[in-house]
Amino acid sequence: MQCENVKVKRLDGGSVHLEFELRRSPLVQLSAIVLGAAGLLFLVLIMRLEKVESLATSVASYFFALWSIRGIMSSEIRVFPTLLDAWILTLCVLLIVALIWRAALRTPRNE
Repeated sequence: MQCENVKVKRLDGGSVHLEFELRRSPLVQLSAIVLGAAGLLFLVLIMRLEKVESLATSVASYFFALWSIRGIMSSEIRVFPTLLDAWILTLCVLLIVALIWRAALRTPRNE
């Protein structure tokens, strides 16, 4: 990470106060925003699926895809946790809550 501003101050008692500002590349920021928005869109689309059989594979693929995105971005993101991590975790929790809600509202079939 590039650091543009560094200020060092010596305080009373011999302690040192460091102040600096780190900025991420705008491309990394844009990529995280686009991938986060796409994750939300796919969450909505998955929950609109009608077949339970396709829902199971879609949910599994969704979880793997979200954390694979984090793995791809990890070369540019050197700290943990980030806002991207929090957003991915939020999407996963929303999906689980939506699945439980959908299962609770599902009416049994008459066969």
